[in-house]
Amino acid sequence: MKKTLTLLLTFVLCAFCWQGFAQPTDSTAAPYAYVAPVIDGAVDGIWNHMWVNRDSVNNVTAGIMDEGFAATFKTLWDEDALYVLVQINDSIAFWNFNADGTIKQDHSDYVDIFIDIDRAFPYTDNSENGSWWNTYDMNDYQLKFLRDSNWTEVGGQVPGRATDPFVEFAVAEVKANDITTGWVLEVMIPWDSLGVFMAMNDSIVGLDITVGDADEAGADSTRKGRYAWNNPADNSWEDPTTWGRLALFNEGLPVETSFFEDFNAPVDMDFWWPNKKKAEGADTTVFRVYQEDDALHILMEQDHFADGQMYTFTDKLLDLSDNPYASMKIKVDSGLFRAWDLAPLDYIPFQLGPFSIDGVREHAIQHQLKPDGQWKRIYFDWSKPYAGGGNFEFIQKFLLESVTWPSGDSAYFWIDDFRVGEGVNLATDLNSAFAYVKPVIDGEPAGDRRGFGPQCYRRRDGRGLCSHL
Repeated sequence: MKKTLTLLLTFVLCAFCWQGFAQPTDSTAAPYAYVAPVIDGAVDGIWNHMWVNRDSVNNVTAGIMDEGFAATFKTLWDEDALYVLVQINDSIAFWNFNADGTIKQDHSDYVDIFIDIDRAFPYTDNSENGSWWNTYDMNDYQLKFLRDSNWTEVGGQVPGRATDPFVEFAVAEVKANDITTGWVLEVMIPWDSLGVFMAMNDSIVGLDITVGDADEAGADSTRKGRYAWNNPADNSWEDPTTWGRLALFNEGLPVETSFFEDFNAPVDMDFWWPNKKKAEGADTTVFRVYQEDDALHILMEQDHFADGQMYTFTDKLLDLSDNPYASMKIKVDSGLFRAWDLAPLDYIPFQLGPFSIDGVREHAIQHQLKPDGQWKRIYFDWSKPYAGGGNFEFIQKFLLESVTWPSGDSAYFWIDDFRVGEGVNLATDLNSAFAYVKPVIDGEPAGDRRGFGPQCYRRRDGRGLCSHL
């Protein structure tokens, strides 16, 4: 995997600028798959990444679809292949058969993926290709799939071209409470099987997706209908000029081995204050975050015990394979956290965990700190085994959370010198007990019982917490 490439998050502004020509009806973009999906019909986390587009297949090209029928698709790419995920809401699985017992693909539940790897605009007519029924050239393909993992076919043939399937794919039924609700098609299409093509940022390929539905046996008139992504007519099988466009983007995020922020200069507060959720029935946010005194000041009043802050990089990835560590300075002014039986705890929990680009939590370490208003440096050693994780090659997010089940609690604290990866010094172990006097749970506000001074805050539930500024 290349690690020194150019950042192309500005693709939205340029990837669809086909200068001087009218654009096709629909265009979309496939982000680079830093982690390739496993082709098994299960929806891996990478398909739900923030950069992945979900496009609707909703142009009715033939027939009438059942109420509730719907289809969407997503795309990813890397140097080796194009990946396509099609998700269909269709509760009735059905196949039609020819007289000789073979499956009648276009009168059954099916998906067609149309792809043209040398898509140029305007399209050059190829009516002299030797076919009596289409204008395809050697780079135009119709890939045909049934609601069946054992059947596929290459259609839209140019005479003399091989018809053997060359894709890897999987089909899975989707159920809810043991009732079928639809199906999923997951496909890997190798670039080198489509012709001479080097996939790279800003490459444009022709694409269309057609989804068919059949619910009963019979002649063509019983076929429910077909949806298409781009082409509103029922002729994608013969005319590549009707297909839409797919832009490839986002290869080349720089992959770095460390990150550090000391908060001495102004920082991106959208990054450091990602959770702006408001508590139910309240006007204030669960978190209030301020940059002051060369540190980050965080006022947390949880609405739910799992409320946390997910710090997400959009301009880089981190490779922590050789240094799976993090550290930060933290000062807890005050707080009140409760155990499962709602008994007050004498500490505030802080957990930090890295997430890879495919959304998998790769590790998590928790520290328990006394709210004594003193700065401490804490370390997170993610080198130990962690169930379901441990891959630190493409880290994009860090979740800082304070969790005790089942209550939502409060803490007022500061963080500084946030460091990840190279440069973290594990020489000092500060995970030890600190002097702290438990708060008196008597219904009176904490701190100055005569009222709330400028350094104190009142919780939504009426309890008081003071910050030692």
